[in-house]
Amino acid sequence: FMTMKPTARPLHAHRVACNSVPQTVASCTHRCNLGSRLSDFKGSFADARETAFGVGVAAFVGRKRYGRRQLQRSAASNDAPAVCCTLSTQEDWRAAVAEIQAEALYCARSKQKKSFDFGIVHICKYDEASVFDITKALDEALGTNGAFAGAVVNGCAAPCSDGSRQSTTGPALQVTAVQLPEGSASQAAKPFFVGNSQLMEISSLICRIQGQTRVQGGQEMALVRAWRQYLGLEQGEAHPRGILLFIDPLASKYVVRTVLGALDMAFPHAVKCGGVCADVMPGHRGLAVASKEAGDLCEPGVAGILLPPDVSLHSVVSPSSIRVGPELRVTSANGQEIKMMQSEDEIEAQPAADMLRAISKDASPLEKLLIEKSGFLLGLEAPKQLDPYREEVYDDIWGSSKRAPSYASMRKMASGSDWLVRSLEPLPGGSVVIRRDDLKLVPPRVGPAWLRCQLHVFDERQARLELKLMLQRYLGARMTLGRISRPIGALMFTCSAWAANAQSQGESEPGISELEELFGPQLLAATVRVSGEVTPPGVTLGGSMDQRRTTVQGHTASCCVLCYEAE
Repeated sequence: FMTMKPTARPLHAHRVACNSVPQTVASCTHRCNLGSRLSDFKGSFADARETAFGVGVAAFVGRKRYGRRQLQRSAASNDAPAVCCTLSTQEDWRAAVAEIQAEALYCARSKQKKSFDFGIVHICKYDEASVFDITKALDEALGTNGAFAGAVVNGCAAPCSDGSRQSTTGPALQVTAVQLPEGSASQAAKPFFVGNSQLMEISSLICRIQGQTRVQGGQEMALVRAWRQYLGLEQGEAHPRGILLFIDPLASKYVVRTVLGALDMAFPHAVKCGGVCADVMPGHRGLAVASKEAGDLCEPGVAGILLPPDVSLHSVVSPSSIRVGPELRVTSANGQEIKMMQSEDEIEAQPAADMLRAISKDASPLEKLLIEKSGFLLGLEAPKQLDPYREEVYDDIWGSSKRAPSYASMRKMASGSDWLVRSLEPLPGGSVVIRRDDLKLVPPRVGPAWLRCQLHVFDERQARLELKLMLQRYLGARMTLGRISRPIGALMFTCSAWAANAQSQGESEPGISELEELFGPQLLAATVRVSGEVTPPGVTLGGSMDQRRTTVQGHTASCCVLCYEAE
């Protein structure tokens, strides 16, 4: 018997066999009696946890303890959405798609509807395959009817089909798909892609709407109405409370700034969350949308999905660096090259490399150790809030109701989330190069003659503490919602350097252990390593009034929590 070779069975047959074990009447009676004796003891604690955090932990009394796989993939009730969050590390992407399809069918096993409403796939290290082909194949396998987006990333981590959690930078597909309840009257998810050609079409649409406004009148700006119409939001439909975004790294700064600003104006109560795709080989594209044709995605741009109104996004941004030295000013820059910098105590500007050496010399012993280990990071001033009606214009000629803030008052208003952190590399000539950003021209032809900046340095210990604090602040912000609902999933967009450093030291992925501490191990969460995090700074809740401007962050851990909030 010990030398017999076991017969291979398909995965679904193994599950059926495991679930069909006979049970005696005595064991069932014992379980019912034990459950009735412990129900009063556990009831008050479960109700309090559900009220305070919106999270309920199922208590399996008298039954065999379930592992992570059974907790994560337990059959949901018909009034709750089904979520598939899985990772496949197959060498062939077609085999990975088949594995993900089988896992998705198992996650929706208790539902009559087997198709999903929307989903995203993070593609890692399938260099020979087309992102569009992978996205299209998963769209057909999961039945999302085009509401499926794909992006190339540097690495990902999520639960696998065998129940274990795996983090990889090799060939892998990570899919997060959501199936809303059948009785939900929610609108369908609306995917989109915007590049240079699409911006020209939207501009012509704005001109047509402006012509109609002169004759018929309108309560909203033509730009807002044009963007909503172009993205497929009909008049009278509910606005989304969450938008998933992915940016091609080759997209110009004008396209990214225009799209993010227009989305903030058109959907002010929606949280925009996502990431910047990884660098790809020449001739390949880093993102795709299943509803578009391959020819429509031939240029770099911004892709995303307008989520149904019943799905809300909550974002939490935590930096991975700390400030070093005083606040500085960039007085001379051209594109990505910073030539001259100036501190607040100096009258004349100095070469950027000399300024870095001076700050490193005056740093504390701990800061010097961190600088020698990882080098400097540069935090740029975050863009101001959008002012479409020009209510904050300070005109010295015609006068205004408010004065322009002084430099001293601007310093007092600055906080850790006001800086967009970027990597620095020194050059032999005394200047430095800032990566993944373009400062254009400093000083510009119009505007201030300098740009605010702040040096940072990577500190993983402080970053972990800050991340835990920000998640606790998020729990407090959830209490302000009218209806607290349990999260159905989470996406952690992290800096590649932070994730790689944590993996090399044998530590957990940034944010995953902190999420499990707050919401329990049953929350489906995936970690994605991106080249930049797209999200508003701080803590932002979908549907709230106080939305901040969406920016491209750097060297942060940005948590995107998905919540089902049906009205």
